[in-house]
Amino acid sequence: MGQLSPPTVAIIGRTGVGKTTQSRRVARRLGTEVIGPCGFEPWVVRHPAWGEVWERGAVLDGVPLCPVQALAIADAGIRLDAVILLVVPAGVVSRRADGGGVDAPRRVDDHATVRAVADWYCTRGKLVVVDGVGSPESVTERILRAMAWPDHEATVIDLRDRARPEVAGSLAEEPSGVTP
Repeated sequence: MGQLSPPTVAIIGRTGVGKTTQSRRVARRLGTEVIGPCGFEPWVVRHPAWGEVWERGAVLDGVPLCPVQALAIADAGIRLDAVILLVVPAGVVSRRADGGGVDAPRRVDDHATVRAVADWYCTRGKLVVVDGVGSPESVTERILRAMAWPDHEATVIDLRDRARPEVAGSLAEEPSGVTP
């Protein structure tokens, strides 16, 4: 029996939910590389030299940043096996930021942009919602279990369903205490 190639997944979420930490941890566990948002352009990754990267699998750290980029990724023929949405209550994100864990300034548009990207992948059956609260190790395990790697099946969540614990207190709420 042939060996399965690792998946290509994106880890998205609001500023401070732990995307970079989890992208690195998941990539290490899957034996893939991390591709971050700095300099990520779909026209660049369509280059034939990138073909091997996609065949080996990859973890996109905070990419796509907006629905237009999600569409460009799809148009470039980049197959995402899953889009992991890390959800963390706004109060936890604020405590993480206050503790020095977040370098990037929190933005008002962060909430709406992440929600738009999550909605885009939700309608395509690719969105997997994962609770991002807990130790880095426990969150990584949740991500891998949610992916059920190698037998991934996406858990489609309607982000407007405020009654679901995965949504309540995260993307369903407007961010509090966020400054532009």
